[in-house]
Amino acid sequence: VVNYWAIWCGPCREEIPELNTLHQGSELTVFAVNYDGQEGETLAQQAAEVGIAFELLEQDPGPGLGIQRPRVLPTTLLINPSGTVTDILLGPQTQEGLLALWQQRQS
Repeated sequence: VVNYWAIWCGPCREEIPELNTLHQGSELTVFAVNYDGQEGETLAQQAAEVGIAFELLEQDPGPGLGIQRPRVLPTTLLINPSGTVTDILLGPQTQEGLLALWQQRQS
């Protein structure tokens, strides 16, 4: 799961606890990509401010996945184990919704 977020995005802040729970309580791994391209200490400070407890990516994996920069935040990508993007989800997501979609994709 790759989630695009920004410090100024209210809906991003709302969904982060759901993504933290998903990352910690399921087999899925969640990665955070800062929409504004923050890096280093600034990225770490902003992630801490919004409570991100999953892995931060300093480089946007989108171009390597054939995905353009999102136009809506938050945007969440579901990526299967072979590295193929199966879903591009716009707006805040829930742990329950993401798990249900992931399980649907696996069957």
